[in-house]
Amino acid sequence: MSEPHWTGYVGMVTGCIGAVTGIAGAILGLISYRKTTKIKSLDLRIELKKDINTVHESIKHANELVPKAYNAELAAFSARGILNSSMRENWEKRHNDLSATIERISEELPDQDVILTKFSQAALETELVKIHKLQTELDPVISELESSLNS
Repeated sequence: MSEPHWTGYVGMVTGCIGAVTGIAGAILGLISYRKTTKIKSLDLRIELKKDINTVHESIKHANELVPKAYNAELAAFSARGILNSSMRENWEKRHNDLSATIERISEELPDQDVILTKFSQAALETELVKIHKLQTELDPVISELESSLNS
């Protein structure tokens, strides 16, 4: 009769150990999830700051190109004898549009020292997409200004 009593205790101890292990696993899983979330947020913040800096540098480069491209095109129109033509007027309108695009992107871009710690992961992802869109809008402007220098 003592055997059935002994197996009951073994079963009870094994069940308790399983319950403790399950609870410990759940707690460790939650801790791991929180750490992973913090690490992902940190990665997004770092990437966002890098992208903001990249767009700021692109804007700086574009602003340096604007007067150079303008003077190069004026010299080209003058050399071809069409300085007072509608082609030059159209180019000046396009040049003004490019300058306005640079200015708009510059105004939409957050400051390089913006505090990003209060943003959630979703907000950080939204900002990353916004910054990428600004860079995508700026790249053709820079290309067009550079092509004005090379023509």
